[in-house]
Amino acid sequence: MPEGITFRTLQTEARIELGKYWIKNTNMTIDEIAFSLGYNETNSFIRAFSSYTGISITEFKRNINGGSYELQSNKN
Repeated sequence: MPEGITFRTLQTEARIELGKYWIKNTNMTIDEIAFSLGYNETNSFIRAFSSYTGISITEFKRNINGGSYELQSNKN
């Protein structure tokens, strides 16, 4: 594990990246995605997504439909 990065940070990053993939490439609902990623509540996933990406899930979906999928974490 890179120095200074916690397991929790890596876990969140992996969850959000997988969530972004599922939002883009499946017909899963946000509830299904949140549950599949191990979140107990959908709102926890929504907050984590917004915190990690800097945009809401709705904005992310809008960007996909507009053709701009390449979003990166605002956490460096």
